[in-house]
Amino acid sequence: MLTGLGARVHLFVRPAYRERFTALFRNTLACNVRELDFGMTHPIVLVMLGDGSAFSVEFSDLAPEEPATVDDAHAHVYFSAPGGQVFRVLDLAYRGP
Repeated sequence: MLTGLGARVHLFVRPAYRERFTALFRNTLACNVRELDFGMTHPIVLVMLGDGSAFSVEFSDLAPEEPATVDDAHAHVYFSAPGGQVFRVLDLAYRGP
C-alpha cells in the first residue's frame, strides 16, 4: 500500500490515461481518490495517502506523451504510472544516502 509522499505534487497527465491512472492509485495502491470539478474540461483528481499527504492530477492534452516504461533493472524501486509519471518506492525507514 502506498502510504505517503515527501512533498505536495501536482501532475499533468494526458486524458487518454485518466481511467488507467486513477485505477492504479485507487484499486492497486489503495489510495483515496477523489474527483474535484473546477469547471475545467476534465475534473482534477486528488490522490490522498494514509499519512495525510496528497497529490493532484490535471488531465490535459498539453501533458507530455508517455515515455518508455521503466526497465526491469529498476522495477524494484520505481514504477511508471499510466501517462508516464515515474515514482520511486522507499521503505518508511529510509534516511537517504
